[in-house]
Amino acid sequence: VGFRFFFLGALINPLDSLLAGVKKVNEGDLEVEVPVKVDDEIGFLSRSFNSMVSSIRDSKEKLEDYAETLEIKVEERTQELKNTLDEVQALKQQQDGDYFLTSLLLKPLGTNKTKSKNVHLEFYTKQKKQFEFRNRHEEIGGDISAAQNIILKEKNYIAFVNADAMGKSIQGAGGALVLGAVFESIIERTRITHQAQDTHPERWIKNTFIELHKIFESFNGSMLISLVIGLVDEETGLMYYLNAEHPWTVLYRDKKAEFIESELLFRKLGTHGMEGEISIRTFQLEAGDVIYIGSDGRDDLLLGTDENGERIINENETLFLKNIETSNGDLQQTVEEIKKAGEITDDFSLIRLSYKENIEPTDSVSSSEEVLEKIKSLTESGAIISELKLALKENTYQPELLRAIIKAYIDQKEYKDAISYIEDFIFIQPGDTEMLFVASYCYRKAGLHSKSVDYGERVRLRDPEKIKNLVHLAETYSIIKQYTRAEKILESALAKDPLNARGLKLKEILKEKASI
Repeated sequence: VGFRFFFLGALINPLDSLLAGVKKVNEGDLEVEVPVKVDDEIGFLSRSFNSMVSSIRDSKEKLEDYAETLEIKVEERTQELKNTLDEVQALKQQQDGDYFLTSLLLKPLGTNKTKSKNVHLEFYTKQKKQFEFRNRHEEIGGDISAAQNIILKEKNYIAFVNADAMGKSIQGAGGALVLGAVFESIIERTRITHQAQDTHPERWIKNTFIELHKIFESFNGSMLISLVIGLVDEETGLMYYLNAEHPWTVLYRDKKAEFIESELLFRKLGTHGMEGEISIRTFQLEAGDVIYIGSDGRDDLLLGTDENGERIINENETLFLKNIETSNGDLQQTVEEIKKAGEITDDFSLIRLSYKENIEPTDSVSSSEEVLEKIKSLTESGAIISELKLALKENTYQPELLRAIIKAYIDQKEYKDAISYIEDFIFIQPGDTEMLFVASYCYRKAGLHSKSVDYGERVRLRDPEKIKNLVHLAETYSIIKQYTRAEKILESALAKDPLNARGLKLKEILKEKASI
């Protein structure tokens, strides 16, 4: 009997209480608590049950509380997201405002302000970054083209530049803005100061390039610019230009397009440690010629994707030549042909420059062949000169007659008389570098050393490898006692031709001068 009462109190009743508690929980009563009378296994189960019920009750209360406040929390979170989006939109609005302001500053700098009877320019510019600001669709990027009229040495020129500033969006636009502003200031300085106008075109381009380079070099490599900068003689069509790591310049003549460059001479503006002598290229335009200058956006075309989904970018630079030929040299049609070939992936700009494209040719002056044939029979220099002077009265600007009379005067050692005809020749044939050297030689022989240096430096800018000019120029600097300059130029000459007899002789003379 005692065992039965013990079994009933220690096992049956506690289990009944536990089962009753489970039943109440199943019915949804989470306030139930099973009494724990004995700290044994049944007591452990009862205590664990009570703990579980308490946890469920707490979770239910939290869930009910969360359900009651969920709508409020959603509203709060929605407001937080809206505030964040408003902040992002405000920042974008501010950024677009900065873009818009920069684009407004760029527009007047990147324009074609030229007026010329013989030389015609057209621009095309499409920046990669497009944006909207106050319902206005605008664009911004690092490409810029500019052109204006200037006068140098009393001759009319078209000054032009096409440039590509490295960097995306605002960074590239910043570089273009700096370049455009400095180029504009150089143009204005040239217009208002006699000293700037009294500069030969080669020197003007060199000075402009150096000034631009020093400005961009001060940015410590954060602003690099590729460009073509140049001048076109409005009357003769001689183009002077310098290419600093820009795509090759293209000539379109007789329905055929070809590059007029084949080697890289200069790195981008702003490149640290840029070395080497600055040389200016020249190219003689003929009536009807068209020149294309443009950024690498003309070549960076997305042609499609390969089997792996990788982008295929055009690497064929001659595709641009084909596009020009297909469009018969027309600017807008060339742009359309480029778009047909592939998707433009970068800032893109072009300058189309034409010379006497739609001007009817004038009647040519009478041939000089008869006069040249006649003087072959003459042996006396005075008679040759008289015959040539008579012919030149009728045909003032006949290059071959001018060349002949210059030679006759030089043979007679009448250098001052030769000089006036040399100047006439250079006026109508400014691209003849050899005649510039002859001018330097005659001016020195005539005792006009500053003019001799002036022409010698022009030759050096065009052809820094011309040994006879370098030695001649060093000799002239020595005559006017600019020994440091003479030594520097002579060093360049002897580096190219170490056994040059005149150069070695001058080197000894300069050593003697230095020891005095």
